Order: sequence, then structure tokens, then C-alpha cells
Amino acid sequence: MRGKPCSHPGKQLEKHLINTGNIALLMAEHYSLTLDETERSALLMHDIGKAHSAFQKRLCRACPAANTCAELCRQSPPEQVYTGHAAPSAALVLAKTGNIILAEAVRRHHGALQNLDEIKSYWINGEYADRIKELTALYTWPGMSTLGLWDEIPADFIKSFPDEISWENLCFDQLEILLPVDNPEAMSHLWLELRKIYSLLVTADRWDAAVGTEWQAKYWHPQAQKFTQFIQQKRLESQHSGRSELALWRTALYEKAVNNATQIMDKPGLYTLTLPTGAGKTLIGLSLASMAAERFKATGIIYILPFISLVDQNAGVAGQLFDQVQEDHHLAYRDDGDDKKPDYGSDNQAGEFLSFFRYWDMPVVVTTLSKLWDVMYSPRANDNMNFHRLSQAVVLLDEPQSIPVKYWDGIGRTLELISQQWGSTFILMTATQPVIIQGKELTPETVAFPKERHKIIWQNHALDIDKLPDFLDDRGWAQKDCLVILNTRESALRTYLAALKRGLPTLLLSRWLTPHDRQRILDQLIKMEHNELQRTLISTQVVEAGVDLDFAMVIRDLAPFDSIVQAAGRCNRHAQREGLAELWVIEVKDDRNRSLSSYIYDKTLLNQTRNLLNEQGILRESAIAARVTEYYRRLSSAVIPDEIWPDIIKGHWGAYHPLYDEQIPEAALLIDEDGSIEELLNELPALPPGLKSLSRRRSINRELGQHTINVGLKYLQEWDDSLSGFIIAKDKPVLEKTPFSWWILHAEGIGQVYSKDSGFIPLKYSQQYQDIVLPVDGGDF
Repeated sequence: MRGKPCSHPGKQLEKHLINTGNIALLMAEHYSLTLDETERSALLMHDIGKAHSAFQKRLCRACPAANTCAELCRQSPPEQVYTGHAAPSAALVLAKTGNIILAEAVRRHHGALQNLDEIKSYWINGEYADRIKELTALYTWPGMSTLGLWDEIPADFIKSFPDEISWENLCFDQLEILLPVDNPEAMSHLWLELRKIYSLLVTADRWDAAVGTEWQAKYWHPQAQKFTQFIQQKRLESQHSGRSELALWRTALYEKAVNNATQIMDKPGLYTLTLPTGAGKTLIGLSLASMAAERFKATGIIYILPFISLVDQNAGVAGQLFDQVQEDHHLAYRDDGDDKKPDYGSDNQAGEFLSFFRYWDMPVVVTTLSKLWDVMYSPRANDNMNFHRLSQAVVLLDEPQSIPVKYWDGIGRTLELISQQWGSTFILMTATQPVIIQGKELTPETVAFPKERHKIIWQNHALDIDKLPDFLDDRGWAQKDCLVILNTRESALRTYLAALKRGLPTLLLSRWLTPHDRQRILDQLIKMEHNELQRTLISTQVVEAGVDLDFAMVIRDLAPFDSIVQAAGRCNRHAQREGLAELWVIEVKDDRNRSLSSYIYDKTLLNQTRNLLNEQGILRESAIAARVTEYYRRLSSAVIPDEIWPDIIKGHWGAYHPLYDEQIPEAALLIDEDGSIEELLNELPALPPGLKSLSRRRSINRELGQHTINVGLKYLQEWDDSLSGFIIAKDKPVLEKTPFSWWILHAEGIGQVYSKDSGFIPLKYSQQYQDIVLPVDGGDF
């Protein structure tokens, strides 16, 4: 018996097809995109392959209304084996529209895009008999008339399908004759069209399936009064901290930048905003983005930050300046009790959808560079869902130099394409502007601090890690506020222990400390600075971006030149110290005589940095901007661009280039101080699957993330071997590997394997830690 086909349990197929088409059309219109008649036809046919008896029988088994449904599909002929609905749907789309791009979007809407050679292999080399077999298994039904695609409902799908020769000619013409493979510009436009329809289709399809209601557009509104209030608040804070002169300079710079941008930003396009650290660029950048959004009638503002650790902080700023701000990263979605969760009204299903798929539904989005990278380049359907959100948006890209140099050319061309074709605006904002785009500069002139704050001094010979404390003694780290930035967590821990041994008021920041403990230490540092207490901070690169700290001297292990400049932003940051503070750049080597920087950074970046520093020796702040320009010029000629753009124009649309290279394998270690982490771990597998428990799962994962660090497997295995005889309650070891492939450190190991002040302690430093730290703390294990 064949009943009316459904798309999902309890939902008739024609309603799902129509709803998906309507949602995609609403989204396209809201985000200033067009869908022509053939594109709408493809959307209306994207799931038509579900009209298959075997698939309908599966749905019936999952449908709560199956026992009362008069249209129940009780039987499936044995010869009609269900092999999926995307392929037959795509064949019908190609036959109906003659458009291979639309057919591919439908064929891959539950998977990932493919390269052109794979597409050709499927359509040109595929067997006509296979297409016929797939279509023969489908059946037509009266409700198809509501789709408006046929003058009368065909008896079956085969009669209206092309014969074998016509079909082969259609596929060959589309992929071998009409495809503009020798025209790079046309191929890039095809890539954009494919990702547009793919994005709209996948999002609309998922929305109707998961939410089941009409999608409602959310509009961006300018908030000029909020900017005025925020500036006044910051001015009062500066007065209380004794920085009134600096506040006046920042206010004047803000006004000048806004006035200048008013003259320059005459149309959507590519822009740069180059400001020194400490100039208040976050406020200026968001203000210019707001102005551009209002002027160009933008669909929204998307604020891109390089690291997750900065999203919470800057989303808080954006939340004070705009209504309806969505913070997006993999730990951003709270449960219903969290007042930071975006307001979706009474529609819990919509909130669950946005959380599960990380869809950017709010007018203002604050997210990470890695997320934007996946949105633009990942071939996976779910990653592509936000691609249409880039249309006529204002995208503020903070610290773009964090993008690997090999990708600069490719992403620059991509931003230019999207801007030209979709009327989008991209603002690249940093103190060290890389050569990614040829954009108009929004800063009125080269901006420098009211007075020089620091100078960079290059120590032109390598230094063994064991000799570093002696070098710091000679530089006077015991007498002044000092920041030491090292490239590895282990070297930071060794230097921290050396500072404690000397009795210095020392704190440590690295990713061997949990996010929870890092924030506590950062708050402690800010309080010490406010109270003008001497402090020594040993840190890894976590302190280089978005952290408002000020030191009299900075020591930086060798890094790319732009990272050195970022470190300099923590050296006499507020220009309140007499004379020029010193930033010493040194090259630290480990016990194997290998430069620690070589474990972290590309050798081309390091070589160009060495060359630049060797030429200068000492570099005053006033000369840094010119040297940054020269550094990027040299990199542009020294680094071979990656294949991002060639892949786009050659039809390699299924290729993916990860933003960052894979690091040494590490495992997640959960720090359980009081047993609460173990309780959360036990709760996770008990939660039901699907969207209904998503909010709770997200909430648990976020809490776990606050108490998790990543540690090299060899370090954990060493501790596991050492502690193998130590058992706690319920016959559990102190250090335990969970079924989730995570490790958990129970409370009995706190202070031995992990310290709330020192972070993770490798076994080989355990005795040294006990000898130095315990006498200070006066405690024991």
C-alpha cells in the first residue's frame, strides 16, 4: 500500500518541499540575494526522492501517529531497495532545470561538495541504467500538484525523464562544453553561486525539519546612543585610573577616525583600519562597522576574532553597543538559565536549531576566525550554512595577521569576489596590517601614540633555556614589573619556577592552566596593576592579543615580527612610565639545542624576522610601522601561496585547507577539584540524543571546557605509570582515562599533577615543584 509520502515523521512531503522553498526565498530576500525560477524549482525538488516505499516504511516506524494514520505505507516491494533520496532528486533537478550547479547542490545537501573531476565521474561516466533504476523506485502522488512544477501529475517519473542519448548529451554539454573551465572569473562566479544555493538549501531544509515554523528575519538597528554612553563610561574609568590625558587622546582619535571614515566609506568594499595597540581599536572598529551598516543598508555585522579566548570579552563589548548579539563558538551556547543566551522568544526549537547548527540568525554576530574559515571554504554541508549571511554584511576582521601567510593571497581574492558580487564590506583591523587586500585605509593618517612608549632590542645570540634566568637577572626583572613571553608551556613553567626560587612576586599564564584558572590569574594581575604592586608574569602567547596589561619591561622569545609588535603593546602600554621601556627579543634553545620558536612558527617567518632584527638591532616605537610594512613585503615574495584560489577557479570545490597545521597529538585532561566534573561526565551519556537535550549538553560541555586543558599524551602516560598504585574511592585511580577518551584528574591529584597557580606539572618537574613551591605555600601533598 502506498500512502501520501512524508518527508519526516508526520510531515507530508509536499509541505516540506514548499516550506523549504519559501524559507530559502525569505532568507535570500532578507540577505539581498536573488533566486530565479530554476533555482526555486530545484529547491522544490530537493527531497522528492523520498517518495520511495522503503523510505516511507522507515518513517512510519518512527512516527507516533502511525497506528492511526490512514495513509500508512505498510509494505515495501523487496526489489525496491532504498539507496538514498539525494541522487534521484538531483537527477530530476538536472532534467528539469538543465543546471548542473543546482543538481550538485541537491545531490550533496546531506554530505559535502565534491571536486569537478568527481562530479564529472558521477554524471558523465555514471550509468544511465542506475539513474533509471533509482527513479523507477519512486512514485508520484496527487499532492505534487501543489508544487506547481507540472501541468499535470505524471504517472511516473520515467516518462518525463530524457532518453539515454539525450541524458548523456545533457550531462556532457553541462560539464564538458558549457562549463567555463578556461575562464577563471566565470569559474569563481560559479563557485559563489554553488555555495549560495547550497547554503540556502541546507539551512532552509534543516530549519523546516528541526523547527517546523516559518523563519522570521531579524533586523539590525543602529544604536548611536549606546556608543555615546560607552565612551562616557570609558572616560570616567580612565579618570579614576589616572589616565585622563590618554582618554582625551583616544576620544580625539575616535572622533577623527569616524569623521575620516565618513568621507572614505562611500560604497561597500574592502577597507583597512590600522591603529596601534592601546588606541581603542575595538570601539573604533565597531563604530565604523555600525556606520557602514547603516549607510549601506547592510544585513548585519559579523565581528571576527582570532581566538575563542577573545570572543567572550569582545562579545561583552558588542553587547553594550548593539541589541541582538549572537556569540558563536563551539562552547558559546548556554542552557536556558543563562542570561547571556540569545533571545529566541518562546521558540525553544529555534534556539536549539541555532545552537546545534551554529547558524548566525542574529543581526550582530561575534565569532572566531576558524568558524569564518569553515563557512567560506569547508565543503561540508553544515559548515556552509552561514555562507549566505556574508551577503551585504559588514564583516569586521580583527587581527587578520593571525591568518597563515600562505593563505593571504587566497583569502584576499575571496573577500574581493564576495564584496564585488554581493555588496559586502570587509574591514581588516589591526596594529600590524598584513598584505591581504588592497583596501582603502580608514585611519586619517599614520597614527602614533602621543609619546613613544618603548623600544625593541634584539639579543643577537641564542640563549640556552637554563641560562634564561641569569639573563633576566642581568636585565633587572627583580626590580621592575616584568613580562616574559615564551613559546612553549614547558619553558614557561621552568622560568616560572626559577622566578619563584628567587622570591619574585610571580604569576603564570599558559594553556596548561584551565580557562577558569587563567581568568582568575588575569583578574589578579589586573588588581595588582591597579594597586601599583610589583609583579612578574611568565606567559606563553595567550597574553599577546586582547589583554590589557602594562609592564615596565617585556622579554619575548623569538617569534614572527608581528607577534613581537603585539608583545610590545604590553610594554609601557599606557605611556605613563618615564623614558622608553625595553622589549628584549631573545632566541631561546632547549636542552637539545633546538630553537623553541621552531616548534611553533614557520621557518620563513622566523628567518625574515631575524633578518629584519639583525638590520636594526634597536628599534624605537616610532620606526615600527615602517618595519612592519617591510616585513610583510618580504613575506609576500618569500612565501608560496596556497592553492585556495586555484582550487576555486579550477573547480576543486571539495578540497579543504585547514586554517592551522595539526599540532603534536594531545589529550584533554579534566581537572576535577570537588567531584562536580565527574558528575557532569556521568550525566552526558544519560541524556537523550537529538535537539531536545542539546541545551543541557551544550551547558555541560561549556562547564567542562572551563576546567579542561590539553596535554601531550607522553606527559599523561608518564604520570599514569607513576601513579598506577594510587587508588581513591570506588577503586578509581587518581589519574583516570574515561570512556570519552578524555582523562580526568581527581581532587587527590590537585597540587601534584596540577596546580591552580602553575597549571599542569610534567612528572620530571614534580620534585623541583615540591622543593620550590611547597616551602612557599607551607603545605604538603
